[in-house]
Amino acid sequence: MLKLRPSELSAPNEYHDLSRDEFEALIQNTYQPFVIRRVAKDWPIVTASDDAFRYLQTQARESDSEIENVRLTRVPKSSQKKMFYREDMRAMNFGIAELSLKNCFARMERKIDDADYAVQSTPLSKLFKSMLKQHHTHLLDSFRKPLIWFGHGLKIAAHFDEADNLAIVGAGKRRFTLFPPEQIANLYVGPIDHTPAGQAVSLVDINQPDLNRFPNYVYAYENALSVELNAGDGIFIPTPWWHHVEALSKFNVLLNYWWSDRRVSTATPVVALLHAIQSFNTMESNRKEAWKTLLGHYLGEPEKVRGHIPEHAQGILSDMDIDLIKNLDAYIKQELNKR
Repeated sequence: MLKLRPSELSAPNEYHDLSRDEFEALIQNTYQPFVIRRVAKDWPIVTASDDAFRYLQTQARESDSEIENVRLTRVPKSSQKKMFYREDMRAMNFGIAELSLKNCFARMERKIDDADYAVQSTPLSKLFKSMLKQHHTHLLDSFRKPLIWFGHGLKIAAHFDEADNLAIVGAGKRRFTLFPPEQIANLYVGPIDHTPAGQAVSLVDINQPDLNRFPNYVYAYENALSVELNAGDGIFIPTPWWHHVEALSKFNVLLNYWWSDRRVSTATPVVALLHAIQSFNTMESNRKEAWKTLLGHYLGEPEKVRGHIPEHAQGILSDMDIDLIKNLDAYIKQELNKR
């Protein structure tokens, strides 16, 4: 039987002691995930990583946030630590409850009914204000604030983010397995509008892939990267690279930053994708192919699209300024409201 173990894949490129300029140059000049070892070695959560649970409890008290309500994910033992669909895909195999932070800690500590618990994607400033000052990376502007993820060891199916992602392990170990965007067809992606946590996910269990059901996953595996990170290590993941994330320790902490270089607009890539699906998927195939040609043209190299047009007449084909973006937003909203 063919074994496709993530641990046997090549790792992304690794760097140490990156400066801000070096970090930005790597992002600009490569379109690859990369690891930054020990980038947060001096963070207090990292130096306290052997007892990170108690550290977070202390920070919650110092931040007066123990009564703050948060969403706690509960993954039953039968789900084998994987946040995913139930077998019939009508519902999810986990539950979410809103509890005080203090009660979240209590459930994590006691592991009630042997389930696994986690708090995910929550602003650090909401729960642990006392940590903000000492838990920022020199690689990003100070106004970018991190999100925190903490809890038991869970597995998150391969998905992509709409923005670039810098993820830093605060405590525990995590394995990231990464797939280039062009492997989407070989990842057997599930529904777009019925998902475990907002983004569409691969239906393949990468630790035990069912190659009878998902035979082309072999090609995704052949193009994948995988790496295990320790406390203090970080990884940059460009959008929309697919990534499967597995927290490997009893208690795990991750801080991450999402950001985008696109200008503020209603036209986020995922919303645009949803609208394109709505617009084109009911077309006859010949018309759909024609529209794919148009989309490919207008999403191609800007100078090939607009180079023959005088600069003052380029309109939305130009490097849009904020006024043009606002006008286009208003037009799109107006057109949608007509429907």
